[in-house]
Amino acid sequence: MCVKAIVLGSGYMGKNIALNINADSVAYYARHEVPELKAKNISWIEGDVLDGEKVMAAVKDYDAIYYAVGIWKGEREKLFDAHVNGMKNVVAAVKKYDTNQRIVNLSFINVHYGKLELFRIKGIEEDNAATVKNHLNVRLSPVYGEGDQFTRKLVDLASQNLPNLPDGGNIAPIHILDAIKVIEASEGTMGAIDLCSTEELRFADMINVIRNIMGKGEKSVSESGFFVKRTVSALAEKGIFDEEDIERYLMKYYRETTWITRFVKEPHRFKDYAEEVVKTIK
Repeated sequence: MCVKAIVLGSGYMGKNIALNINADSVAYYARHEVPELKAKNISWIEGDVLDGEKVMAAVKDYDAIYYAVGIWKGEREKLFDAHVNGMKNVVAAVKKYDTNQRIVNLSFINVHYGKLELFRIKGIEEDNAATVKNHLNVRLSPVYGEGDQFTRKLVDLASQNLPNLPDGGNIAPIHILDAIKVIEASEGTMGAIDLCSTEELRFADMINVIRNIMGKGEKSVSESGFFVKRTVSALAEKGIFDEEDIERYLMKYYRETTWITRFVKEPHRFKDYAEEVVKTIK
């Protein structure tokens, strides 16, 4: 267990890490205060990751620094600032203090294979984190859990009149609390880890799981390249996921699963969580 932890970023991942990480004291650094974190008396340090001086002051007294800046879409300059220039400010602070502070950077499985600009930029972010000896790049499959927008969007999409669904790779989605357990358990690990669940679920499978819960029945899956492209466009027309989102979820995220099977005795299952979400909107 680290003694003092600070989380940079207050989006879904950052908020949940701040709420659930096992540390003697936790703070978060973000532009805006988060009501859920305030209610738990988690200290807020106001600031932007692009403000080098504020970052330097904010991280000074913390043993572990969790970089969880959650900007996934937008212009290249905005993405580069959030993920590369922000990380450079953290690295500069850690190198200046030279007290073996640990950087835990949240990244993606497929970071070095994805064609999207976001993946390329996250790869540069990882490279910057790796210039600090005590670092860990955590490469995650899609994450779900209480309050996530991903599952809610899947539920919204599954409830509609849908065409066939596009084939794709195994997403192997991981529950946020399982991911945090593994991150904590890897405290002495340096380098990079791939972190996914053991569930064999494609994007289409996740939609069909939800449709079965709703009693709507499963949709067929289109496997040929032409039909996949056409069904992606048809789903994007629903206005819930755009084509870029869907293409990202059609990638294969399943990797070697030793990390989760070693440290999480009873992993969460997507179907169980999806049932809870469906109940809340009935």
